[in-house]
Formats: sequence, structure tokens, C-alpha cells
Amino acid sequence: MAFIRLCPPEGRDALPVADVIRLLRDEFEFVDADADAGQDHVGGMIAATLRFSDSLPGKQERLAWLQSVQGAAVYVSFGDDFDPVASCCIMPDSALFFDSPDELRGPARPLVERAALALGYVLEE
Repeated sequence: MAFIRLCPPEGRDALPVADVIRLLRDEFEFVDADADAGQDHVGGMIAATLRFSDSLPGKQERLAWLQSVQGAAVYVSFGDDFDPVASCCIMPDSALFFDSPDELRGPARPLVERAALALGYVLEE
């Protein structure tokens, strides 16, 4: 699966969730931040991780981390209007991941690039 990842520059920690949302609101006209959707998104990640074999290295650590950040996760959508928008789940101490075709190579790609600049993050493909 292809995705774009926005992460802090080497040697710098990820921004707190509230700071990411504030900086996105400073940059874009439309920002929808939904804590319930973020917690549901992480719940889906937990459910998917549980389906992996227990012999998979790092599975228990991944589950523990997801459970520890679930309560603070926020799903955010942003743009200059309602179309196009970019969306991702913001979690503490984590990069931001984008994977829709519009974000990868379509009309929402410039939004992801602007978000990287606004956050001071590095865009990695």
C-alpha cells in the first residue's frame, strides 16, 4: 500500500496533537478535528493488529502503544474548501500518514505538502 508520511525532522520530537491542529487551522480555511473519529480509527488499527499472529515480532508493543494513544487521537480533515481535502489521524508521538489516491498524486497532494511546511515536518514517500 502506498502512502505519504509527514514526520518531524531528525532530532526533533513530533508535535503535540493540539499543536498540530492549531497549526493546520492557521494554514487552512477548513479544518475538521474529530476526537471520536480518531479514537475509532485507532480502535480499527488495534483490531487489525489483533488479527496478526502472536509470533509476529513487536505485536504486543504495537498493541500497547496503540492502546496508550487511543484516547488522545484526533481524526482531522483540512483544506481551503470542502473539496479537495486531506485527512489523517493525529496520534501522540507519531508521524502523519496519508494514503488516498487524491493525497498521493491527485488534487489533495498540494494540501499535504502545505501541511508539511506549516508543521515544519518532512514529507516522505
